[in-house]
Amino acid sequence: IKSEQLSSTSITSLDQGIQGRAAGVAVLNTSGQPGAGTSIRIRGTSSINGNNEPLYVIDGIPIESSTMGIRSREGASVSPLATLNSADIVSITVLKDATATSIYGARAANGVIVITTKQGVRGKLKVNLTAKFGLEMMPNYTSRYRLLNQEQYENLMVDGLLAAYPDDYENKDAALADLYDTFGLKPGEGANTDWMDEVTRVGKIQDYNLDISSGGVSENAAKYFLSFNYFKNEAIIIGKDLERFSGRFNLEQEPGKVVKYGLNSSFSYSIMNMGAGGGYFSDPITLAYGKMNPLIAVRNKLGEWNFENTQYNPVAQRSKDGDRSEAKTYRAILSPYVTIRFSPAWSFTSRGGLDLYSIKEFGYWSFLQPQGKGMRGMGEQGTTTRTLLSITNTLSWVKAFDDHHVNMMVGQEAQHTRENSSYLAGSNYPVEYLSQIELAAKPSSASTSLDNVALASFFFNGQYDYANKYYLSASVRTDGIFTKILSAQNIAPNTNAIPTVDTTVNIARLDTFAPIEAPHKRPIIIKNQYVPTTDPAIVGSMFISGEVINKLAKLGMPTSTPTYIKIATVPNTKWRKESALCLLFSFLAEVFTI
Repeated sequence: IKSEQLSSTSITSLDQGIQGRAAGVAVLNTSGQPGAGTSIRIRGTSSINGNNEPLYVIDGIPIESSTMGIRSREGASVSPLATLNSADIVSITVLKDATATSIYGARAANGVIVITTKQGVRGKLKVNLTAKFGLEMMPNYTSRYRLLNQEQYENLMVDGLLAAYPDDYENKDAALADLYDTFGLKPGEGANTDWMDEVTRVGKIQDYNLDISSGGVSENAAKYFLSFNYFKNEAIIIGKDLERFSGRFNLEQEPGKVVKYGLNSSFSYSIMNMGAGGGYFSDPITLAYGKMNPLIAVRNKLGEWNFENTQYNPVAQRSKDGDRSEAKTYRAILSPYVTIRFSPAWSFTSRGGLDLYSIKEFGYWSFLQPQGKGMRGMGEQGTTTRTLLSITNTLSWVKAFDDHHVNMMVGQEAQHTRENSSYLAGSNYPVEYLSQIELAAKPSSASTSLDNVALASFFFNGQYDYANKYYLSASVRTDGIFTKILSAQNIAPNTNAIPTVDTTVNIARLDTFAPIEAPHKRPIIIKNQYVPTTDPAIVGSMFISGEVINKLAKLGMPTSTPTYIKIATVPNTKWRKESALCLLFSFLAEVFTI
């Protein structure tokens, strides 16, 4: 997927740019919330209860992509991919082939999405300014989904009352008066409110990007790429939006034939208003379809929010003093690297990585909804900071002997992920218009958690081809995963060696097809693979009973620790033979027809 394809439309999250552009990749939108996560499946679902998301690699380093948020289970989640600017991307490559992903180990069992960002160019200073503006609108309704207006609602309800209670009403007027009396109104006082129109709007998308690139004319001069981006997406549902500020700085220099070094970095700050998840009465679409009716007005005769005829008012809940669900995210990704060439054939590359992601969330159940009013307001705040550190060292040997080409690489990788989160909530506020949790008179709950997961890996990859006709590749990788328990000790590492073998024949290069000239000739690939089946590291929860806690205390471990621990395992692998026949018939389309 090239940058031209990504820049053709404004996308909120990077995973949306893959949708419909990569064969064999299904992108499922689980929410219409700007910045919410999506589910990506490469060649289907590989596990029923495990993780099915692919591994994301940006400029050679893995990043965290799992959704976060204190209400993620309710459909109000935040995707870390929404913090990235798609205008900085030069290409996205989806690795679906098992041997292609094997070099990344068990984490790549669901595929790998490799993202490459833009770099500086030599020569004169280049400045690009791009501005985009778009609109989002509700689709055209059909008769099945359009809400009833006041007249239609009256006729429907009156007919129902007369059919259900024929002896209780003398005529339609009596049934109509009883209907209005149910809501504390008199016939003729209906507001004819279109609640769907009240809770929706014409959404707006604003995307402004400025990038600067330059570099010296000499091959030994430095090159740099600098970009700034402002993005804002106001969703069609009132109260749901995303605003993002981001920047990127990439630097690369090769001062001589021996050393090459560089730095890839990005920074972002995002503000997301999420609202309630679908299905809750506080969700405006749920209320518009399932709870409200056109007789009820948004405001009463005094111009105040109308609660005289209903418990809920979705427009009031989305107002300034209504419910709140806000998430502020801060993210920094740094990737320095250095390459040392010992000779034309031998080279060593060391690449470090830092992915720092912090999210601060605030939720408030206001006095303008029955649950919040019953508790005199309820506020909650969650803070999560996730830090991923990685280091990858590789030693490569590339050599050509006439028609024989050999590429060997051996490497080591270490990765450490630390996630620290806290949550607190309180209720019983003294006033309706102040929502800081410190003002809550009644603490509801408070909790903290700390997870540490480390990964140590060694891998080898070898590739050989003869005259670009016959290919042979093999790789092996072993991963050791360590998880810290109760801040006191480590689980013994669980390691598995994952070997893969791939043989490939490019039929188009054989002598049989030699008479066919370019541009008609395209690769025809026959692949045969031996790949072990495995799943990524599955991190789950295990409950610790009081008896176990007491035994841990006797061993000198603190007893005031949480009763949940995290366990990481890599399942045992089994050999699988995978054979694939990939023929691209289009290469001979102008020669003959199949």
